[in-house]
Amino acid sequence: MKENRFKYPGVSEVFSHYCKPSYAGLTLEEIISIEEKQSYVKTRCISIVNNIWMIKENSKYENYIESFRKWYEENVTQVILTDIVLFDDVNRFTGRIDLICSVNNQDTYTSITIKTSHPSKSWHLQLAAYRQLCNANALKTGPVSRNIILKLSKKGDIASEFECENIQAHWEMFNNILQGWHYFKGD
Repeated sequence: MKENRFKYPGVSEVFSHYCKPSYAGLTLEEIISIEEKQSYVKTRCISIVNNIWMIKENSKYENYIESFRKWYEENVTQVILTDIVLFDDVNRFTGRIDLICSVNNQDTYTSITIKTSHPSKSWHLQLAAYRQLCNANALKTGPVSRNIILKLSKKGDIASEFECENIQAHWEMFNNILQGWHYFKGD
């Protein structure tokens, strides 16, 4: 099965039919700007974690970067992995996790997904899928016990953590959608 793993759908691709971003009424330039913001901010945040110096290309997003930096400096005690693609060969899907780290000196790890957007119902499904990916890759990721979305502040305030309360129920929902995806689009 591993030879086909690059054909696996990504987490967001699985439920994208149900949760497409609302770009209605936006110009192409505005849509590109939204996507660029997310990509630029994530890249800068990961560079902070990896202690890589980057030229500030876009100062209008610096508050998001500062929001991350405040949270990171206050909470992260050890970085395990950054910007990692994980595969689940049993359920046949993949996902990219921004950061796996130890938070507040805990013995287990937390997977972190960085977001600049407003909260969405899809966040619950993403976190459930990322939990499954971490469990399926425990030898690589270590003992991940928490999966959070880190919502960065547009004003530069410390980022807030979003956690799924009933992760098992959301995993079952994601898995049902995933099985439908495989039925209609997969092998």
